[in-house]
Amino acid sequence: MREPPEDAPAEKLALAAMVVLLWVAGYFGAAARIDPTAARVLRTPVDDAIPFLPATIYLYTAVYTAMLLPLFTVRCKRLFRRVVAAYGLVLAASLLCFVTWPVTSLGLRPDPSLLDRLSAVRFDVWGVRLCYALDPPVNLFPSLHLASVTLVALTAGTARRSYGAVGLVLVAGVGASICTVKQHWVVDGLAGLALGGGAWALVVRPYARPREPGVAYGMGGPLSFGLLHGSALLVLYALFASGFRPWDR
Repeated sequence: MREPPEDAPAEKLALAAMVVLLWVAGYFGAAARIDPTAARVLRTPVDDAIPFLPATIYLYTAVYTAMLLPLFTVRCKRLFRRVVAAYGLVLAASLLCFVTWPVTSLGLRPDPSLLDRLSAVRFDVWGVRLCYALDPPVNLFPSLHLASVTLVALTAGTARRSYGAVGLVLVAGVGASICTVKQHWVVDGLAGLALGGGAWALVVRPYARPREPGVAYGMGGPLSFGLLHGSALLVLYALFASGFRPWDR
């Protein structure tokens, strides 16, 4: 009988911290090099037909916590290392595209000033306004957010089939929200799906021991992730209720 895959919580936490730091440094570092007025616009008739739906910011917020999902679903350290390597591939490919073929959301987002009045009384509109204030209007193609969510969802399915099914629902929600929040063109999303799926197929899928006992954490893992995401939303709501409006400074 084969031994169950080995867990390594400290190593996984360290690797996750490294990925997050590289993601933040690379994403905002690339944005600092790009002039939005000189970047491309990837508008299609489909983009014009998609309505602006501020309430979908609740789905969109998953892009910020979902990249930590492997910490709560993948127990096996060998599989986790592959996930980190796949993240590195996604990040490197995205940053290369951002710098060499920049795309902007100028002309896609509604005028932020039009949201200011409602952002004082509606949490969803405040969330969109905060997103616009913090996220540069560049780094669109491919959608790094959707690529990351796609990668973690497929990885969850590699560890346990039922986790993958739930993860794909998350992908669908995020994929819709990046368009309805007007953060990405449709083409950005399609490219993000392809990049995340491709990185999973190349790096994670060849893992030799999928869905064996011990590869995935039990249901406590995903439930803990849900608690983390819910806590993040509560923090954001507390900031909203306190009158936090960094765009006014």
